[in-house]
Amino acid sequence: MQILGYMATVSKDADKEPWYGQGHEAIAQFALGRREPITDSDLKAVQRALKPLFEAKAIALERRGAFRRNAPSTARYGLNLELPLPVDIAEMERQPDE
Repeated sequence: MQILGYMATVSKDADKEPWYGQGHEAIAQFALGRREPITDSDLKAVQRALKPLFEAKAIALERRGAFRRNAPSTARYGLNLELPLPVDIAEMERQPDE
C-alpha cells in the first residue's frame, strides 16, 4: 500500500487518468526507504512489492521501460484508484422476505 500511496502522490492531478513513471529506483528510495546507491536487491524488493498491486488490479503496465545508457529504465504504470463496489448498494439494503 505504501508503494501505491507514493505512486498516487507523485502522479499529476491534471491528468485525466492517473499514472506513474518515475522508475523502480524512485520507488525503492522514496516508498520503501532504501538508501542510495540502489542495488539489485533493492530493485528485486520493488518487483516483489509490485506483484500484489498487479494481482489486485491496482496498477497496470501501460508502457514497458526502455533501456537507457547510464540512466534508470522507467516504465509507465496506470493507477486504478477507484475501486468498484463488490455488490450493488440497493441490493444490500433490501431485506429478504420472511
